Amino acid sequence: CESFMDRAYDSADRMLGTVLRCADDETLIAVVSDHGATTWLADVNIRQILIDRGLMVVDPDTGKVIWEKTKAVPQRACYVYVNVKGRDPQGIVEPGAEYEAVCDQIIEAFYDYVEPETKRRPFSLVLKREDARILGLYGPRIGDIVYALHARYGHEHGQGLPSARFGRGSLEATILLSGPGIKRGFRHEGITGIQDVVPTLCYMADIPFPSGCEGAIIYDALEDPSFKMKQRAKLEKELQRWKDAYEKQVSITHSRF
Repeated sequence: CESFMDRAYDSADRMLGTVLRCADDETLIAVVSDHGATTWLADVNIRQILIDRGLMVVDPDTGKVIWEKTKAVPQRACYVYVNVKGRDPQGIVEPGAEYEAVCDQIIEAFYDYVEPETKRRPFSLVLKREDARILGLYGPRIGDIVYALHARYGHEHGQGLPSARFGRGSLEATILLSGPGIKRGFRHEGITGIQDVVPTLCYMADIPFPSGCEGAIIYDALEDPSFKMKQRAKLEKELQRWKDAYEKQVSITHSRF
């Protein structure tokens, strides 16, 4: 496994080297990943946990979900959706008290679960959707329950916290910046999210920000965070000089006698 990882790094390094050789000193280069990867010891069958608690019912022969008996289903890496009446096509859970009770049952089931192979509890975090805003997760598409597994469980990525580390790997994503205006040898010690990549690149490249763009400019990675303001002040001063010269010329050539 480690030999494979080393070969993958070597391959990526060669490709990056090709790009760098094609760039000049005025080129802004960004190397970005959307996640990292870790080794893992055991899988956690979220679906089976819900089935064992009677929250999800499937056909024993086909494995298909029996929606008219199912209160919750796992979907998309780290979400569980409650099958809500009036919201979901075949919803059976009433909004309000029943919905809250089902959410509480899911949270209890996850925190109570002990992975049989390692004899440990694999869930590091289980939250209701309204509490997941602190993680930057919100909007109509996120799950009713958001969870995260300890890095040693699940898969290479997708079910752990972005900061999780285990073995040789980490789930932390990577952003490497190089080019004019970028600090040399700087390592950002704070938290930078993938949503900060676009505004930073737009700011540096004088590209308009996309509509609905989230995130923030990574100012501490810049040699002079105020250089755009200084450029603007310089241009405004130069523009005023040209205006003054133009008005002076007009006053001379269009004087009335």
